[in-house]
Amino acid sequence: MMIQCGYISRNIPLAAIFEKVYHDRMKAKQEGDKRTSDTLKLVLNTTYGAMLNKYNALYDPLMGRSVCISGQLFLTDLVMAYVKTCKTIRIINFNTDGVLFSIEEDEIAKVYAINEEWQKRTGFILEEEKIKKIIQKDVNNYIAIPTGPLYDEKGKPRWKCKGSYVTYGMSMVGAWNINNNYTIVKKAIIDYFVKGTPVEETINNCNDILEFQFIAKASSKYSRAYQLVDGKEIPIQKVNRVYASKDCRFGKLYKVHKETGRAAKIEDLPEHCIIDNRNELTIEVVDKEHYIQKAKKMINDFLGNGEMEVGMEEYVRLSDLKKVPGIGKKTMERIRETVEIHVPKQSDEKKKELSKWLDELLQVNENDAIHEKALNDSWGYYGQE
Repeated sequence: MMIQCGYISRNIPLAAIFEKVYHDRMKAKQEGDKRTSDTLKLVLNTTYGAMLNKYNALYDPLMGRSVCISGQLFLTDLVMAYVKTCKTIRIINFNTDGVLFSIEEDEIAKVYAINEEWQKRTGFILEEEKIKKIIQKDVNNYIAIPTGPLYDEKGKPRWKCKGSYVTYGMSMVGAWNINNNYTIVKKAIIDYFVKGTPVEETINNCNDILEFQFIAKASSKYSRAYQLVDGKEIPIQKVNRVYASKDCRFGKLYKVHKETGRAAKIEDLPEHCIIDNRNELTIEVVDKEHYIQKAKKMINDFLGNGEMEVGMEEYVRLSDLKKVPGIGKKTMERIRETVEIHVPKQSDEKKKELSKWLDELLQVNENDAIHEKALNDSWGYYGQE
């Protein structure tokens, strides 16, 4: 988009430099040089992010916004062609740089024909990535699990995570954007959805205290910060590494506004916090139960229900089931697979109820089958062979 439409930052002295990086990346990808391809992709993505970062020398918000707006319009044109031509296509999400959908195998050739025409007309190149399932909270928070093994030959995870709920470490977009808050919670969410691992297992088995940290900040709008310890205000610095504590003497952290003098809680902190800016604490002081409950709450945000420990019927939202002609046994088997993988902890009685319910669904005529609406509305799971 930046090359095709001329949306490169006007602070880059020579646009040809950016173009060369792009073409070198495409060449490396075609040759199977994944390391070089991924490295150059990071350079390209960071350059785009820098255009929207006012502290970066490449800052150019007009070009940055133009990339977003034009990308959305071009992809809307592509999606409309899909919807008009392909009867079985289901759009899961699309944004400024990609579209995610499911489709029956006998219509894939139509998609490729549309892609070819669109690429010739626009000059853009589409990249394809096949996934087995997606667990989606919204368009900006999801886990995409690819077909094939979960790990590559070097042991690196092949699934893709996007959004603040499931990403940590250095961001692929922007400059100096590193997020190591609640890392263990995000890992627990990923393990739960990808491998079916209970969050208790992931969190209780981790003894690296830095995985549990949260960086609590008070911005320049605030003159000072303090913590309540035994009910007394204890002055603290404005940026702190904190952990959930088992010691009830330690309370929350507060920030005091420069102009109004009003105190406000620093957001998203546990009820009892302990500060460790010198890396002196050990894992024994950490209240792991706080992180377990936080992970469960965030998982519920994906599932779209109020309780994590619910029956399997609620998990797939039985009340949302509607009859849709033309969706048959293949879809039902995918629903069965989804539930059995992602709700592993249920009583034997509940599992029997679910099995009976699914068996009844599988008896329906293929021309008058049942489609699970919540697979689209709640968290976007779609299987693809």
